[in-house]
Amino acid sequence: RLPVRLAASGSHVITARIDAPGLALNQEMSCPVDVVNPIGVLLVDGDVHPPDVGTQADFIKLALMPFASAGRGGPDVGAVRIVPASDPNWSEIDSRRTPLVILVDPAQITAQQAKSLEQHVYGGGALMVLPGPLTRVESLNAALFRDGAGSLPAELKPATAADGSQATTILGIDLAHPLFHFLKSKPDPIPDSAIGRYFPSVVRQSAARVLASFASGEPFVVEGDFGRGRVLLFTTPLNTDWGTLPLSNFFLPMVQSAARFLVSKPARTLLPGG
Repeated sequence: RLPVRLAASGSHVITARIDAPGLALNQEMSCPVDVVNPIGVLLVDGDVHPPDVGTQADFIKLALMPFASAGRGGPDVGAVRIVPASDPNWSEIDSRRTPLVILVDPAQITAQQAKSLEQHVYGGGALMVLPGPLTRVESLNAALFRDGAGSLPAELKPATAADGSQATTILGIDLAHPLFHFLKSKPDPIPDSAIGRYFPSVVRQSAARVLASFASGEPFVVEGDFGRGRVLLFTTPLNTDWGTLPLSNFFLPMVQSAARFLVSKPARTLLPGG
C-alpha cells in the first residue's frame, strides 16, 4: 500500500502504472476520487454540565473528529465548533462556513433561533436534532415542527418512563438508504444496544421518512426535507444517559455517515433548455 497525499480538494484521477511484461492494458489502472474538506459543523449544546461529565456534544465531536480528539493528524470528517445554547449569538448561522448545524438537547428555542435554523435549512443547509433530558418537547414542537409546517420531520411526545419499564432496542433499519450503506457488508447489521428511554414521535405526513425504528415500533431516526435542505431527527440521546449505543461499533460510522449524507447534494434532473 502506498499513501497518496492530494494538496487540493475537488475531483482527481489517481493512476497507477507498473513496468512488467505482458499486455500494456494490464499495466495501468486509473481511479477517480473526490477530495473534500472536513465538514464545517456548528454544534449548539443545550446541556449544562460539569467538565468531567461526557455529554452528547462530547460524543458527537469525538465521532466527527476522532483524530483531532486524540491529538493526531488524520482525515477527520468534520471540523466541529461547539457553542452553548445560552450564547445569544449562536443563531447568527454562516451556512457557508458551517453547512451542518447540530442542535443538542435544546431546552427552549426562541422565535428568532427557530427562524434562523429554518432559513439555514430552507436555503440548502443541513440540520441534525438530538433531543435529550433537558428538552422541552412542547417548545421544540412549537418552534420547529409547527403542526407539520416546520423543518422538524416529526412531532415529539414526552419521553418514556425513567424507570426503564419501556426500555427497547433498535430493530428496523433501512439498509437501502445512503445513511446506512456502511452496514451493507455486515452479516448482522442491527446493533446490540439497549435503549433505556426515548421520545415517541408522530412523523410528518409529507417529505419525511423513518430510516430506523425501535423494537417498540417507534421511530429512531427520521429524515425530512425542508426547502433545499435536509433534517435528521434522532429520538434518543446519542450519549450514555439513556442507552448504550455510543459504546457500540455502530455509533461512530453512523454519526459520520449521517453528517456526510446531510451535506451531500441530491441529484437534480433538468430537461434540455430548462
